[in-house]
Amino acid sequence: LTFETGLIYSINEKLIFGCHVFNPMMRSFSENVQENIPSIYKVGLSYLPSKEFMVNLEIEKDVGFDPKVRTGIEYKVLGKLFLRAGFSYKEVETSFGIGYKLWKTNIDISFQENAQLGLSSTLSCIYHF
Repeated sequence: LTFETGLIYSINEKLIFGCHVFNPMMRSFSENVQENIPSIYKVGLSYLPSKEFMVNLEIEKDVGFDPKVRTGIEYKVLGKLFLRAGFSYKEVETSFGIGYKLWKTNIDISFQENAQLGLSSTLSCIYHF
């Protein structure tokens, strides 16, 4: 049994802070398996220089591994259409995506290029209650 939690705090109109913790108790898969579920800690900042543009920075620390640094940008193109791009510095990865906000629903598709895995994609649909 494990858990995760996070917090997002708007410092002001242009700066947002976030943090996230996954499996802080370092639980394992089971008593019979020696391998632990990763314990991951993340902190990040988002800077909004305008209503259309956002710059992001994230640092992720998995216990037992070196930290990962990620950066990203988001540009609001047509009010409800978003273009995104990102870069990870530890394991060189680039990503890009597009999102659309429809009423209370966000629809996103993204692509990530990894040196070992190649190109992978993600599709998500989020409904805000």
